[in-house]
Amino acid sequence: SVGAGATSITINSSTGVAFGEVIFAYVGTQSASAINVTTPTGWTLISGPLTQGGIQSYLFQRISDGTDGASYTFDFSGAVTIVGYASQITYRGVNNTTPVDGSITTATQTSGTSLVLPAVSPAGSADLLVAFIQDYGGFSGTAAISGMTLESSAVFDIFDQQLTASGSTGTKTCTNLNSSVSTGFLFAVKPSRGVIKPINLSGS
Repeated sequence: SVGAGATSITINSSTGVAFGEVIFAYVGTQSASAINVTTPTGWTLISGPLTQGGIQSYLFQRISDGTDGASYTFDFSGAVTIVGYASQITYRGVNNTTPVDGSITTATQTSGTSLVLPAVSPAGSADLLVAFIQDYGGFSGTAAISGMTLESSAVFDIFDQQLTASGSTGTKTCTNLNSSVSTGFLFAVKPSRGVIKPINLSGS
């Protein structure tokens, strides 16, 4: 994370990220006035910003061109007055022409100990379902989403689940939040072949 006065945030890239692998990054700012996050070269903004209670959350995607450096930097439109966060995860075996299958659903709230993410309806029967959750008051114990695996709790909580059928996933509820402002994204990722695997992740 970065504190008050920061105008950018940097996160480490995945160790050994290779050409064609797909990286998803979640960047959030908390500030007295809205602070926009600039999309870096080589990245695509795929959802957001979600705006709730002085917080803005963004979901970015990058398809590695094989020249990834040691880190990625996201610039802000001004200095944050409270805090900024970022986290990324890289997946191997993703369809890198159109990684996300269908729509991305989102949820925000000003308080509560659980956050309900609306269902997504992927067309593929072997997709990987991915959720990014951030609670700005911190998590009360270990956050959980039934049926999903917690891949990272470094900054944002990142969950995934191997799907076995197409169609609606149903809503997904993240529990053990700390009754603070929280935001979340839910989406399905297409495989290129075999099983999609997370290879590395980091947060800041």
